[in-house]
Amino acid sequence: SSILDFAARYAKHKKNGRVFHFDKQGRLESWNNVIDDQWYGLAVTCTPAGTVRSVATHAANKVVGLSRSWRASDGALSYALEHDASGAITAHLDATPELARRPDELCRPTRCDIDAAPDLSGLPRGISVPAAR
Repeated sequence: SSILDFAARYAKHKKNGRVFHFDKQGRLESWNNVIDDQWYGLAVTCTPAGTVRSVATHAANKVVGLSRSWRASDGALSYALEHDASGAITAHLDATPELARRPDELCRPTRCDIDAAPDLSGLPRGISVPAAR
């Protein structure tokens, strides 16, 4: 039998929108926002149990802004980092309750919407984003 590896929308031979990746059992493994085959906006990695493993914001395939990861063993925040527009780490952030909250709802979408507009809310100011197709 065939298992769906990923779901995406293509425009002019390039991925655009939200790309969803699935494991061999068909569970959501990750998703990210893409404009013309480049990562822009939020990217989420999920555990097989449907909880968030990591979240990060991207621009032109580089991690920018905030990135966070949680331990698989106990779900505690492993790290929270701030990245500049070039992708360099500028700060290791303290685990405030807001940063430590694991947004598991991101790994439990009611629908895998490949036409969703990229979530660009975490991009640092001054980063230009190409128009989505």
